[in-house]
Amino acid sequence: MILAMRCSGLTPIMIISMFHHLHKQELGLTLCSYKNCGNSTMLSCQALNYLTSKHPTKLNPIFMKKQLIKFPFFILLTSFIFTISACNKEDAPETATIDYAVINVPNLQIQVDKLPKELLSTEETASLIFSREEEKLARDVYFAMIEKWGTKIFSNISTSEQTHMDAILMLLKKYQITDPVGSNAVGVFNNPALQTLYNQLVADGKVSALKAYTVGATIEDLDIYDLNNALKNIDNQDIQLVYSMLIKGSRNHLRSFHKNILKVGGTYTPQYITQAEFDDIIKSDMETGF
Repeated sequence: MILAMRCSGLTPIMIISMFHHLHKQELGLTLCSYKNCGNSTMLSCQALNYLTSKHPTKLNPIFMKKQLIKFPFFILLTSFIFTISACNKEDAPETATIDYAVINVPNLQIQVDKLPKELLSTEETASLIFSREEEKLARDVYFAMIEKWGTKIFSNISTSEQTHMDAILMLLKKYQITDPVGSNAVGVFNNPALQTLYNQLVADGKVSALKAYTVGATIEDLDIYDLNNALKNIDNQDIQLVYSMLIKGSRNHLRSFHKNILKVGGTYTPQYITQAEFDDIIKSDMETGF
């Protein structure tokens, strides 16, 4: 019983209150209303169901209430309380990663439409075409990591990358530039350099979870570097707006991947942005306003 109920996060006062109310409620409902473990407010009903099936008589509410006045049961209850109170964050299931970089595409479309359609330079056109496929590379690599590892962070961030692809696509449509992605399947790129990079990153990421997180950090590191460099030759307001949002999103993604790298005992050294830029990013809070 103690072993199965260990990670409930209940305090001694909560336990006593719980048993005090046993005469009013069914055991399962009462215990299930008191869990506080892993930022949840529900006790594991799976554990309760298991215990109830194994000890239907001893876990009967009336029986348990009567036994509380007996000294031997009080000793058992005391050990139960302190064992439960020992629950820590390591025992709790990992919470889902929240992605703060999903772009509100309809809202962004309104903003882009309000800005003038200016003449495009050769550099701006090339940058839009490249950025569309670079965002696809990020999404597609994360798809491959989901398939290999099934980790929540890749699921969340791949969703975000799709909105980043959509943001670039709206600019391509506005300026009537042919979409380089077209109907290309996942993992297929027109740009040979991106195709080679995709193949290498997927291979690296399949080695271990740490490698997968490092691949994610490397992609975001590269995105920030490329977008910042592209902005040096861009003066169109709508492109500047979209790129600034993509950079902000990549900074958030880099923070998330770095956090996961540390969790599994690894470290990350920036490959593209400077160490100073990297340090500023990971030491700052997640950004909002997408």
